Amino acid sequence: MLLSGREWRAARRVAFPAALLLACIASTTGRAAAVTYEPEPPFCERSVVPGPLAPVEGMPKLHQPSPSGRIGFGPDSLRLRATPNRLVGGGSVGFTLAVEQRKGLSLPWTAKATLVRVDGDGRPTAAPRRITRKVGWLRPSYGDRFHFPVSEKPAFYRTTILLSNGGDRRLGKFSFYTWVERPVLRAKLNLNASTYRPESSVFMRVENLGNIAAFYGVDYEVERLLEGSWAEAPENPHGPMIMIGIYALPGASGPCGRFWIPSTTSPGTYRISKEVSYTFPFPYSPEKRPHRTEETLTKEFQVIP
Repeated sequence: MLLSGREWRAARRVAFPAALLLACIASTTGRAAAVTYEPEPPFCERSVVPGPLAPVEGMPKLHQPSPSGRIGFGPDSLRLRATPNRLVGGGSVGFTLAVEQRKGLSLPWTAKATLVRVDGDGRPTAAPRRITRKVGWLRPSYGDRFHFPVSEKPAFYRTTILLSNGGDRRLGKFSFYTWVERPVLRAKLNLNASTYRPESSVFMRVENLGNIAAFYGVDYEVERLLEGSWAEAPENPHGPMIMIGIYALPGASGPCGRFWIPSTTSPGTYRISKEVSYTFPFPYSPEKRPHRTEETLTKEFQVIP
């Protein structure tokens, strides 16, 4: 089935997956030879692009949970998960005591969690907030969450959890920093060249300069500038639609797509348009309903004889 450009975009919105999927980029023009035999240029290698990243690396060191979540004591199936060290758009920060086994787990422990806003040197700048309760029964799918709501106002936070056996015996203490920032939605479409000849490939990629992951599909639009206005180019692909979700993480480029320029393409000014969407808070915070914003990225190029 062949779809028009408008139908294609509408169908993509319906079928766009919610989960992040790693995917290969395929041609949507039906010219398999161009995809098979023309190698990707160095331009298509994944790269880091300038963007606002979390500045927590230079802060005083803390005793943090291990990446695996193991804490060195208690049952082997117990994990202590901390929220990421950057939170965009507000939400919540804290710890989750989780169980990596099919059945639940009962812990006769007491957990004391503390959240305090700090400056860039780790010094408190506000009164702390606290959560204290007995752990008890942990369900394998949910565990026990010790989270604090925070606004999107830029700030550093330090979260600490102290685990004890329910009496005076201290079992372990863990802390981590979180940088909370407002959403910055900023991505651009880049091409591997500014001029091309017929029977060659235009390689394109999304570069994310913001702090929210940019999601998109393999589809794109090709337009030509005629008498000062943009119109759909005859070369605009209308092949079978590939329902694949792709993303460019903050401060990184996404995988390359390509457009094969047919031999019949007339010289002139063209542009490629690609729709991206952003969902925040990022990472996802269950305390806040996700907000989605879409925009169209464009990039011009010239076709020469």
